[in-house]
Parts: sequence; structure tokens; C-alpha cells
Amino acid sequence: MVMAYFEELNGIVVGIIGEYILKNQRLCKLLYYYSDDKTPNYNPFLEPDIEDTTKLMFEHIFPLPKLPETTLNQQGYLTVTLTGGNSTDNLGYRRVNVQFDIIYHLKQWAMSGGFRPYFVAEELDKMFNNQVLTIPTIGKSQYYGFRMKDYSSYYYGIQLIYELYVNSNVECNPQPIYAKTPFLGRIKTE
Repeated sequence: MVMAYFEELNGIVVGIIGEYILKNQRLCKLLYYYSDDKTPNYNPFLEPDIEDTTKLMFEHIFPLPKLPETTLNQQGYLTVTLTGGNSTDNLGYRRVNVQFDIIYHLKQWAMSGGFRPYFVAEELDKMFNNQVLTIPTIGKSQYYGFRMKDYSSYYYGIQLIYELYVNSNVECNPQPIYAKTPFLGRIKTE
């Protein structure tokens, strides 16, 4: 059985979120913990580990492009989306860009030692820059670029992009690595 190009996309997103983001306590603490008084000296890294990081799904971590809704929830979140898919010279290999949007309310940017979005970017870069990933991709992921973005009058952030490659001409493994995920249950394996 030969893989269709879009067959890999669910495995890539589910793997990035389930095997990397939700297992990184530093990253999860940056998304989950906030000071009640919004003090710039607050340090979320001193908070206890989050036992069940899957509770961050669709609250602080989204597999879709999400824009801030109001100024009432003065926190932050991370989106993980895929773009690209451009062919390379070899038509069997395709490029997929993983786009991370690190979005924080302006009042939550400052924290002890610096700024939250840059700490999140640092954690993502450790996991995805020039790394061999355990998701349905080949070779090492490569840093592609970043830019500052304003999402509304109160929310600002950083968009990071990493480049991945998939081989759409290889035989499928009948039992994919991500047949079961901690936050979505079973995904289609056939």
C-alpha cells in the first residue's frame, strides 16, 4: 500500500502535540500557570508539574488557527498548524511546514527572567530545530523562520515555522506509531 500525501498529516499533528508539546513540562507550565496579580516577577517554572497535560488541549493548545476572543481571558496559547506541502525536485518527497503561533495577552508577556513568548519559542526550538522526530517524516526537521505578529489590540506573539519532509512513495506501516493518542483516542489506521 502506498501512502497518499495527506495521509501523513494527522500523524504529524497528533505526534507533535502528543509526543512533544504535551510531554514538555516547561512548555506546558508557560501555557498553564499565570499570576493572579500579573506581576512581571512571576515564575511559572516554580509551579508543580501538571499531572494531566491533556487538559491543555483546546484550552491552551490548539491544532488549528485560533484567534483571541476577548480581553477577559488574559492568558496565552499555542496553535500547531500545517502549511506548505510543496514538491521538491523528487516528486515522491513533499515539504510540510509546521507553523506554531505563540499568542499571549500583552499583560502576560513579562515574567521572571524575560518574556513568555520567547521562553516558549526556546522550548519549541529545542524540540524541533535540526531534530529527527518520531512522527511520520523523514530526515531532520529544519528551522524555516519566525516573525512577530499582532493578533488583536491586546494579543501579540511569535510565529515559528519548521520544515519537515514526508515520503509519499514508501510502503505504509500497517500499524502506525500514533494509532492511539492521549487526547483524541484512536485515529483511523487503515
